[in-house]
Amino acid sequence: PPEPANALFMHPRVRGDRVVFTVTKSSTTPEHQPEVQAPGIQVLSLPDLTPVLSWLPSPLEPWFTEAYVWEALDVSDEGVFVGLTDGRVRLLDLDGQPRVALDAGTPVMAGEVPILAAVGHGGLHGDTMVYMTSGTTIPWGAASPELRPPSAHPAANALWVRDLQGELLWTWTGDPAVEGLTLAGDTLVVGGGPRRTDTRRDLFGAWVFDLSAEGSGQDRLQAVCSTAAPVFFRQSVAPDGRIALVEFPWAEQEQVFGSYRVTVVR
Repeated sequence: PPEPANALFMHPRVRGDRVVFTVTKSSTTPEHQPEVQAPGIQVLSLPDLTPVLSWLPSPLEPWFTEAYVWEALDVSDEGVFVGLTDGRVRLLDLDGQPRVALDAGTPVMAGEVPILAAVGHGGLHGDTMVYMTSGTTIPWGAASPELRPPSAHPAANALWVRDLQGELLWTWTGDPAVEGLTLAGDTLVVGGGPRRTDTRRDLFGAWVFDLSAEGSGQDRLQAVCSTAAPVFFRQSVAPDGRIALVEFPWAEQEQVFGSYRVTVVR
């Protein structure tokens, strides 16, 4: 903006001559601040940072009062990809008009309890949208915080690849609790994170997919690189194929296992 704004700009994605990033409120952001649309996204042209698009998604009622974007966003000549933590996926034209609208993991009822699979990670790969749905949660404020989901959301804990018309090309659901994804050329890395439904210790690490391969999601799974502890939701992929993973400790039955360390696999 022309003047410094009382807001947070996060998770920039640069593609060609454009950059897209999330815009969220700070703890002291005024309720009405016309120069900043938050929470939402902003697209700027490079290198002069001229505004291209500002998009403020409407909240998904009655479950949410605001709509948040985490790390599921990207921009290309084809448009702007956005995944929302309420489970929605959107592909927008560069003028802000909706092109594809998907209810990827939006709330459904399990008895009297709403359950959700958030879309927090994703991006564009050529003429496809790649995104991940989280494990099953309950919308914040919809029930007591200590209440566990009574069943799994039908779209939870999975990797999804769709074309730019929204048609499903392939999907993959495995045993790991998926934790972030990284796109690097035709290589896609999915992390195996903390377990919330069991105490298995053999499902931490990285699941590596070749997006140029043919077949189902399982056919594209190139390698599984195990770690001793859960991995953080950001991975790093080097041009020579090495993958850096950040491990962290986890608690189990009032004991703490694992350690903070960086593991590099090939």
